[in-house]
Amino acid sequence: LPQYFGNEEEGVEIELNKKYANKVIHNVGLVVSILSIDKIEDGYVFTGHGSSYATVNFKIISFLPIEGEVITGVVRKADENSIYVGLGFFDDIVVPSHELREPSLYNPNNQMWYWKYEAEGQSHDLYYETGVAIRVRVRAIEFTKDQNSDDGSYLAPMIIHASVAEDGLGPPKWW
Repeated sequence: LPQYFGNEEEGVEIELNKKYANKVIHNVGLVVSILSIDKIEDGYVFTGHGSSYATVNFKIISFLPIEGEVITGVVRKADENSIYVGLGFFDDIVVPSHELREPSLYNPNNQMWYWKYEAEGQSHDLYYETGVAIRVRVRAIEFTKDQNSDDGSYLAPMIIHASVAEDGLGPPKWW
């Protein structure tokens, strides 16, 4: 950009943030921010273009959890197939019904799953409540092509598949 001639690093940082910030890169994860610009090579101009182009080496901060990692989020919603968890900056964490504590049941009236916990001869319905903290273990990370699924619904570019089927996972208040 012409307004950044003489201050190329600021202009490059703005352009890098436009291109990468809040976007998912395959096998890198969600780009949170540009950490540093390490090198800007001499620019060049193509014939007929008014822009300057340069090769840039830079570092980013990205969000990509590791399989097996435990993360704490908030239950966003639930349906008869899954619980959906968000982190505030990332909302595509899915806990499928087969990854819930056993036995778990879905209550269609309040649209929440609950674990039918039994101890000392008593039964307790422990709900995975919407808007409440939940600890999940990352089982798999799926990268998609950021498109619509077969049924026309939006398919996120990165989906984290998670589980709560172990002691210590689920709502922290249970433990």
